[in-house]
Amino acid sequence: MSKSSANLVTTAVSTLLTAAIILILIFVVPGTSQAVTVTLTPSSTSVVPGESITFDVTVVIQPNERIPINGVHLRLFSDAACSTELTASPYNSPRSMSLVSATPPTDYYGYGYGYGYDPNVGEGYYFGYGYGYGYGYGYGYGGAVTLVYRCTVDTTSWAAGTYYARGEVDSGTHTFSSSIISFVVAYDWDVNSDGCINVLDLILVGQHWGETGAPGWIREDVNEDGVINVLDLILVGQHWAEGCP
Repeated sequence: MSKSSANLVTTAVSTLLTAAIILILIFVVPGTSQAVTVTLTPSSTSVVPGESITFDVTVVIQPNERIPINGVHLRLFSDAACSTELTASPYNSPRSMSLVSATPPTDYYGYGYGYGYDPNVGEGYYFGYGYGYGYGYGYGYGGAVTLVYRCTVDTTSWAAGTYYARGEVDSGTHTFSSSIISFVVAYDWDVNSDGCINVLDLILVGQHWGETGAPGWIREDVNEDGVINVLDLILVGQHWAEGCP
């Protein structure tokens, strides 16, 4: 075989191998950019006991995805590791969430075979049907779908403290989860959110003495005027011993 012929054969083989790899990447290995993302957003991160907080879970289903949604839930925990779920009254976790908006509108949802990549765990999951944009079975996805689910939580009878929440999308064989967010239920003058107004709250104010920022940027700015000073101490003193044994 001549040198030129050998070069042609080498080039042809290289081209075929490259094409084969591309086809495998397209049809066999799902791209991690094709993701189902879940985001939990609270209306506030600090409320007075008895006030309500509205939680939104936004589910974004990227192009070429299809996932079934059996339900979306808000789960509440007492610890950052989410090992202790608050299932008893008045917390009643998990809480079902209702669909409040969809882009595109619901009449654009189709069924088809698709793949849902979960960026939280770095794995993909296949489903036989589910929400997605477009028509037909396994094709015509078109673009991304954004779904927003909501529930409102009344904090009446809640103990003062810091709580943790996570949004979850039940897809049957897999649950897509949001990142964990925290929020505080306590009066402004209960600086450490332990339900008892005492010297511990004064100490925290003292540790930030003279600091400035946006009104209420930290809990030590008790009167939310943007300055940590004697006015914050006075407000704590006016509620001294409240909630203490």
